[in-house]
Amino acid sequence: MSLSLPFPRVAYQYPEWTPQLRHGFFAKKSFQGEDWNINKAFPKALENRRQIAQSMAGPECAFFFPFQVHGTAVQEIQAPDQDLTEPCDGLITNISGVVLGVQTADCAPVIFWAPKENWVGICHAGWKGALAGILQEMVRCLQNKGVTEMQALIGPTIRPVHYPVGQDVYEIFLNQDLSNKAFFLMKDTEIFFDLPGYIKKVLQDQKIQVWDSQQDTFGDVYYSRRWALKYDPEKASHIGFCSAVVCPKGN
Repeated sequence: MSLSLPFPRVAYQYPEWTPQLRHGFFAKKSFQGEDWNINKAFPKALENRRQIAQSMAGPECAFFFPFQVHGTAVQEIQAPDQDLTEPCDGLITNISGVVLGVQTADCAPVIFWAPKENWVGICHAGWKGALAGILQEMVRCLQNKGVTEMQALIGPTIRPVHYPVGQDVYEIFLNQDLSNKAFFLMKDTEIFFDLPGYIKKVLQDQKIQVWDSQQDTFGDVYYSRRWALKYDPEKASHIGFCSAVVCPKGN
């Protein structure tokens, strides 16, 4: 789908999916230098989300962004007028014209697509949620809906060279599985974590075909908490969020 003014422009779409699946990742300035932060005070945040969703599915679309808690809960959207009241970090649907979204600022947005059954899903996966099982829960929920084959796309996220973590995080992962050591790089006195690499391995273990955007949020294109902490620490707690969205194919 070609995006045109006045809608915000996507910062990234996976080329192999673009002709068939409506999806996109939105950055700091996706439209004529305007700030498309979806974490602004309402009603501006709601309007920004609306504009992003409409760029995917038109002016009458329904859109859903969950209240994220770094957990493993996944909700199915069964109707365009459904109330999304419970916190969760993943959404699934097969309803045409419904847009699912998540917000991130270094954590990974992961889009799921089952072309045969026309189901889609999206989740927010930081290290806590990924370790706790949000990815496996997304796969389980889609399989429970009859999905037999699916693909996943790792969106813009922080890359290992820019992601130092504490010894506590390192030990938590190794306590779960010693093989997780493969996703950590020791450099001098710092430990760096490969979040997208870990996500990819978890999904591949679930027999899912995985694509990676290779987009790094660390910089001035996407919202990045780590980038803000390094270059603008006074504002780090007030940075915005990128958005990722997906919409099932229409009939």
